[in-house]
Amino acid sequence: MSFAGQTVVTGNPAQIDAITHINGPAMVLAGPGSGKTFVISGRIKFLIEQAGVSPDSILVITFTKAAALEMQHRFFKETSRQYPEVHFGTFHSLFYHMLCLSKPGYHPNLLTSRDKNKIIKECLLKIIKSHKDEIRQKEDYAALSADDYAGILSEIARIKNDNCSPSECNRDVPYCDFFEEIYNSYIQSCSDLGFIDFEDMILECYRMLVGNPDILAKWQKSFRYVLIDEYQDINRLQESVIRLLVRQHRNIFVVGDDDQSIYGFRGSRPEIMQEFREVYEDTKLITLGINYRSGSEIIKNSGLIISQNKVRFDKSQESASDDNHGLCKGFVYDNAKSETKAIADNIEADGDYDNTAVLYRTNLESEMIALELSSRGIPYVSSSAAISIYEDPCVKTILSYLKYAVNGHKRADFFAIMNCPLRYIKRDAVRHENVIERDLLDYYRSNPSMRETVSKLFRQLALVERMRSALSLKYIMNEMGVLKFLLKDKSKSDTDRLNDIFDKLMQDAFAYPDASEFLQKADEDIVRAQKERQNRKGKSNKGVKIMTMHASKGLEFDTVYLPSLCEGSIPNRKSVMPHQIEEERRMLYVGMTRAKKRLYLSYIKGDEDNPRMPSRFLRPIMDLFK
Repeated sequence: MSFAGQTVVTGNPAQIDAITHINGPAMVLAGPGSGKTFVISGRIKFLIEQAGVSPDSILVITFTKAAALEMQHRFFKETSRQYPEVHFGTFHSLFYHMLCLSKPGYHPNLLTSRDKNKIIKECLLKIIKSHKDEIRQKEDYAALSADDYAGILSEIARIKNDNCSPSECNRDVPYCDFFEEIYNSYIQSCSDLGFIDFEDMILECYRMLVGNPDILAKWQKSFRYVLIDEYQDINRLQESVIRLLVRQHRNIFVVGDDDQSIYGFRGSRPEIMQEFREVYEDTKLITLGINYRSGSEIIKNSGLIISQNKVRFDKSQESASDDNHGLCKGFVYDNAKSETKAIADNIEADGDYDNTAVLYRTNLESEMIALELSSRGIPYVSSSAAISIYEDPCVKTILSYLKYAVNGHKRADFFAIMNCPLRYIKRDAVRHENVIERDLLDYYRSNPSMRETVSKLFRQLALVERMRSALSLKYIMNEMGVLKFLLKDKSKSDTDRLNDIFDKLMQDAFAYPDASEFLQKADEDIVRAQKERQNRKGKSNKGVKIMTMHASKGLEFDTVYLPSLCEGSIPNRKSVMPHQIEEERRMLYVGMTRAKKRLYLSYIKGDEDNPRMPSRFLRPIMDLFK
């Protein structure tokens, strides 16, 4: 297509429609692999070279510095760096720029992560002290971990981004009953110290524009054409500032995909994207329906899954090539061990390591595949360190019960378990290297209560000796009270983390019924993890990519594996509300749509003692698993 007799604009009809849009609001629904960067870069060039728009009146906003640099680099390359005046930046850099230029001498002290943690800890200490009697009466108030501090800070940021009251905090936030007091104390402490965070900066910018019509008019005149990438990731506060900036000229052009909105913890909501046409009634809606990345089978099956969400635009995609059908297959495995081996076998046989990714819901789930690939000499890249669950102190305590039972009743193992849970057994009662019941009964011969405690413990240990690995772990954790003891006084985030670890521990135990073999596997995993951490120092970014679905957003690979698609994993057990379930489904959709040629999905069925259920999200495509 040509415009005003000038340069030819290339692309498919929908892309050309988006690129050649000039004035007024427009929303481009850009699904995976649909060429959104091509459209944004093309439109900037079109506005300058064919619509006569001044380069310095164009503002392009992204959500990360890396994305802004990538977009700028692509535009400069396509235009031979002729238009350096075009403004590229993130929301944070934009608002900082506006504040500094509008307020002479304005140089805010931005909070670092260390500052935030120090302030929130001091605030919590003060509030806990003032409510110590009330807190002592409630069992769910436990010692706080680093994850809890991070969770509270994240909720403070969400409240600011949503521009709502701290009384509307999520109920799963630590110390939620006191959150409003924590929030106000944190805000006051930051103010007293002269610090602001990024959310404060956005709010300050909003208030400046609302309260100063002249300043607002200046910026409206400066940025007459506003383009926003990944619009599905915007939050309420950011959207409020943008609405002010474009209110006069209304030349706002947003590109995004509500089906890839997976940053709810930052305040993004797919509803904000859906409300765009209500805010800008004459919006031009353009759907990029051609996928240049994935084969038709991958597109079809990922589309079947995401179509189950209720809060979304009704849209579909088709492959750009009739020849690219792609491969989409489902597999069912008895346990995590067989699943990991099958994936590693397939990766090894294929040999295309650099173009392969294994995506999980959480980093914890990725440990087994990392160690398996390492043992085969297959290069891989992982965002998380190689850490074995068997290095966790709580797991070590549980396994000490097994070690005592099957490895000769050793004193070191007995010391690790004798008071977990608390039994008040003294170390002096253990007289020999091999611990036997008779010695302890003799030590407590004048204490009937302790003799009964000792006898009960050894009766339980005798049962453990005769059980298979998984059954013995269940008995140790539940019937012997070890799980309750280990989780006592743990924070909510630590409890959730440990429950995930214990689930993984049980999966391994079912794969190794013999206790001796199971313990040997545990020891080997620890050694392998330690070696892997040492070996990976200074390694390149070549090899199989192991990452979470979150981290994979924006990337693409020839081959993608999505293992362990079970209930409790995805959707995660902590996601219970409808909007949380829909975000979990969007996360699976993001993972599936990273695949260009081959997509392998799998879940674990378990056995009679430990049955696992496939993720509810797989229902529309269960034919793949037959």
